[in-house]
Amino acid sequence: ALDVDAEPPAPPEPTDLTAASGAELRATLTSLGVDTAGLRKARTLVINGVNPEPGVTSAELLLRDQAATLLAGLDMVKRLVNPERVVLAVRRGVTEHLAGCEVAGVGEIYPASLDPLAIKAVTGRENPDDAVAVSAHALWSLGRVIETGRPLAETVLSVGKGNVQAVVGTPVQDVLGAAGLTAAHGDTVVLGGVLRGRAARTPHYGVGKGDYGVALVRRAELPPVTDKPCMECGTCVRICPSRVDPCLLSGLAEFKLWQRAADNFVDACMECGLCGYVCPSRRPILQYIRLAKAELAEMAGLAAMAVQGQE
Repeated sequence: ALDVDAEPPAPPEPTDLTAASGAELRATLTSLGVDTAGLRKARTLVINGVNPEPGVTSAELLLRDQAATLLAGLDMVKRLVNPERVVLAVRRGVTEHLAGCEVAGVGEIYPASLDPLAIKAVTGRENPDDAVAVSAHALWSLGRVIETGRPLAETVLSVGKGNVQAVVGTPVQDVLGAAGLTAAHGDTVVLGGVLRGRAARTPHYGVGKGDYGVALVRRAELPPVTDKPCMECGTCVRICPSRVDPCLLSGLAEFKLWQRAADNFVDACMECGLCGYVCPSRRPILQYIRLAKAELAEMAGLAAMAVQGQE
């Protein structure tokens, strides 16, 4: 029977991460909800302090307002990456900085904010093996874990003209309310930014720890996405920073031709979302490409499990 008068259990003691290193540190961070998959040994560590999308201000505001938390996260990242050089990439003209980091200016025009392009701006090379990038948002998340010693349970979201710090799972309607915004019938609430984000199914949909923004798209502000066929106009091809063929890849995904999508370099897509933005047919190109990547990843996982089962 439930004892309603019982005292609630005491919260677990904070985890002390000051002495951990190597595999032990990585395992501890993973247990606290931090994704460390991309934090590998590298000569150059790029801190991406550029706002991730048009209309999203989270990165630059974090640099301005929460430098202490970012520095706590940076200390931990440096212990995992062991870089010889640490560079803060910021939009040209931005004066924010982080102690101990070089500062490099990158282009102001989207998609210069994407990690691969920030790395290229800093190193002068495309996809170098000896460089990794960490976003300001990811650095803040890691810093919060270091500060609290507890699992990651918060995120910082760009809403309206400012940032809102919210507990993971907070309904998007409450996040909008904190910024003085209300979604009306027919509006779309987007988690992330309008180019790369995903629509919330209901106003009660909770924000996730990887979300860096909540955007409110008013009804009729943008034309709706459709399932019309591709007109093969080539607009998406001309604008693609990854130099792939988005219309081809989306068509292959639409018809579940996963291997052909892989053969046409679907993994090279940086998921900037420009293809869907300029598409005159308003096709969900980015969503199709993400579907192909997810299916290929699942296929690879199943193949690996089959090999393990034979050993």
